[in-house]
Amino acid sequence: MGAVRRDPANLAEFRESFAGYTFGDAGAAVVLEAVDRGGILDVDGETRSEHWAVGGIFGGGSRHPRGDEHTYFRGDGNELRAVFEKVGTSVLDRMRHRTGLEWTDFRHVLVHQVTLPNLERFVEMSGVPEDRLVVTVPELGNIASASLGVQLDRVHANLSPGDRVLFVGLGGGMSIMTMVWEKS
Repeated sequence: MGAVRRDPANLAEFRESFAGYTFGDAGAAVVLEAVDRGGILDVDGETRSEHWAVGGIFGGGSRHPRGDEHTYFRGDGNELRAVFEKVGTSVLDRMRHRTGLEWTDFRHVLVHQVTLPNLERFVEMSGVPEDRLVVTVPELGNIASASLGVQLDRVHANLSPGDRVLFVGLGGGMSIMTMVWEKS
């Protein structure tokens, strides 16, 4: 994987690159189609761009072409967690207020998973019941943007019409999004 620094020069570089070592590898796609009932019921998101430097790959384009030191994922897992705690659960709270749905109204809650301790902290902060989660990070690592699609694939065959699933996407720059979906 190009984002992982394979030979850090010193301990400081290793620490800065550590989050990249937690990445797994996966790909996923979700195909959407028009439905008469159900489907996507609600979408919301929030980006706190003042935290853009907390973690990410800062290369690409003409400013920092691939292949230089900006090619590798850099970040501090503790700082990423602290930013999430600061940003909090406002998007989740807005979704629940707007839709009137409680955690028990969701068959599953699919959330981007960086590490198991971060997932546990998400549960603690949000109040999402653990039995609603589809946990993949111990087996697959942080599979980044593929995580929600992989989790959906794992539960899709067991969903019945009317079952609701909450998707929670998390990203660098501190972005968080929610999508409520109901199987038709």
